[in-house]
Amino acid sequence: MQVKECFLALNSSYDVMKAQKILLHHEIPIRMVATPREFSHNCGVVLSFSFDHIPRVEAIFLQDTLPNMLLLWKVGAVVKRKQLTPEFQSIPSDI
Repeated sequence: MQVKECFLALNSSYDVMKAQKILLHHEIPIRMVATPREFSHNCGVVLSFSFDHIPRVEAIFLQDTLPNMLLLWKVGAVVKRKQLTPEFQSIPSDI
């Protein structure tokens, strides 16, 4: 089954609007929509975009991050999730 739509969830409507501004600046077509029931999350709205844009969205938010960003998509009845965390916040394994 092919995934066509992906969602970007954040903690607050304010953060969603900040992410929307960033993505529109990078010319990624997005829509602000009500959070689907399958994606229980703190905020009532998410950004929706084509699954094809995931690599660009990840690259953008590795540089310009907002707290607790979560990518969500559905494959059949299974909800997939991926936390977006900037590389500079990751903890080296040798510490």
